[in-house]
Amino acid sequence: NFMFLIYLIIATIPSIIVGFLIKPLIEETFNNIYFVGIGFLLTSLIILYNPKKTKTNKYNLKNTLITGLFQSFALLPGISRSGTTMFGSKIAKLDSKKGKKFTFFLLFPISIGSTILSILDINFINGNMIILYLIAFISAFIFSFISLKLFINKFNNKHNIFFSIYLWFVSFCIFTFL
Repeated sequence: NFMFLIYLIIATIPSIIVGFLIKPLIEETFNNIYFVGIGFLLTSLIILYNPKKTKTNKYNLKNTLITGLFQSFALLPGISRSGTTMFGSKIAKLDSKKGKKFTFFLLFPISIGSTILSILDINFINGNMIILYLIAFISAFIFSFISLKLFINKFNNKHNIFFSIYLWFVSFCIFTFL
């Protein structure tokens, strides 16, 4: 569907803008483990959000842009990209099935774009490093695809509580032991 592709591009634009505007700040947060703990806590809270309001099963400019804006938060460490985009789709009143599908496909432009930018930042020592990075990228892409496919088909709101508890536990460990 051509319009679905357009909506994916529109939803990716906020992350591109935010990424370029605050890239140094984002990179700095990855050097502090406590930001990861805070990100886990935020993710644990947003995945529990489950509104019961009327929802639409149609993609439109408003709900895809809102979903894309929330994806921008996932540029920070510890914040789940799929969790924030699902949260954004719920805020935008997109029904759960459509939100999951949009979240799934929204992974591809942002992942490919960030990988290209990361490769440009790497100083390759020799040609073998390029092969290793390509293998790592392909492996991560395949396993992310499989994981998200399982996420769409098997994961639902009643499972969120278990993941939320896990994130609280990991955050507690970060703040207590590190």
